[in-house]
Amino acid sequence: MATSLSHSNKTNSSQYLKKLGEIFGFEDEKILIIAILETSLEEININRRFADKIRTYYDALTLNKKITSQNKKKKQNEEFTPIKFFDNIEINPAKTADPFIMCEGYGIEQFTKMIQRYTKDQLLDNVKTIEDKKAPLKLNNKGKANKETLIAFILQNIS
Repeated sequence: MATSLSHSNKTNSSQYLKKLGEIFGFEDEKILIIAILETSLEEININRRFADKIRTYYDALTLNKKITSQNKKKKQNEEFTPIKFFDNIEINPAKTADPFIMCEGYGIEQFTKMIQRYTKDQLLDNVKTIEDKKAPLKLNNKGKANKETLIAFILQNIS
């Protein structure tokens, strides 16, 4: 069951609780929070992918919070250094290219910084490339997804 809500900031947490309550038919949000936390803790211990997904979403949310307009200007001038070169393939961080090649060519740390600069359309191009290469993997409601959701999807599925 894939339900997509915008998770651009913490103020949406009440929307998430309301939606989860509707899905499960629960009315008491405090008990629902406890159930989610306890179940998540158990799941993290047995399911590495679940833990990674939480980290990815957390990183996307906190990254957005940390970036100020001054940091954005600084990042615009940041240079990226390739760690791997390819025959007959030009990799250029200023252009949207195959995310797998960009990640391999620049490494995950630089690639993560690089895609923060992408427009929503560029991120959607990257999502489409990932979906094409990793069928049947699909991002639901990608047209309505915000940049943080697209970035989280890309980073989670790039490896």
